This record gives sequence, C-alpha cells and structure tokens, in this order.
Amino acid sequence: MKKSLGQISQWLAFADCITSTASAAHLHDGLFYDFDIDAARAGAHWLFRILDEHLWFREREGRDWVCSAPHPTVADIGCFTYVMLSEEGGISRQDYPAIRRWCDRVKRIEGFTAMSGVFPAGPPRVAA
Repeated sequence: MKKSLGQISQWLAFADCITSTASAAHLHDGLFYDFDIDAARAGAHWLFRILDEHLWFREREGRDWVCSAPHPTVADIGCFTYVMLSEEGGISRQDYPAIRRWCDRVKRIEGFTAMSGVFPAGPPRVAA
C-alpha cells in the first residue's frame, strides 16, 4: 500500500508538470494566454517522452496503468485530461504509442464519461 501511495504522489506531481506545459499550450492557443509557447510545447514533449517510456515498460510487465496497482488510480486521472487535450495546444501524441494505448484504456474504463475534446474509445481492435 505504501508503495502505491508513493507512486501516486509522484505521478500527481508529474501531472502538475503536464499542467504547466501541455495545459499552458492549450490555454495559449485556445484562450490566448500569454505563455512562452515554444517552452511550453518543448516541456510537454519532454514529459510525454518520459510518460511514454514509463508506460511502455509497464506494458512489458503486464501492467496497464501508471502505478503498480492492478487498476487505474487518481494518478492516471490526473495525467489523462491534460494529455488528451494536448493536441488542442499544438502538441501531437503521434510519436507516443504507449501514451495512445493508455489513453484508449482509460477511455474504456466502465463509466467513462466523454467531455469536450475527449471522445469515447472505439471498440478494441482484434488482431488479424
């Protein structure tokens, strides 16, 4: 339990960093906030590379979520929205396949509710 709480705290702090980068870019582009847009986008890409690599290694361990818990935690929720809305700030998720797979898993959580800019996941793909 302590390990999970420590991981959750760590990833909530990481989500706060996403807020100051990806979310800042979104606010800049959508509401014309005066941010250093180049620094915000570069920071978001740096964080997305970290998150993508982390999620890739988690998948290799047979885990689907940011933390060690066998289910999504508030850490997943804390990161999710800002990651999902990043493209509205000019930050593509195209180069982050593990993030894209994780976003689909989050959107498939029972009871997931779509919001403006975040749409439900389609049906899971079946390997041919």
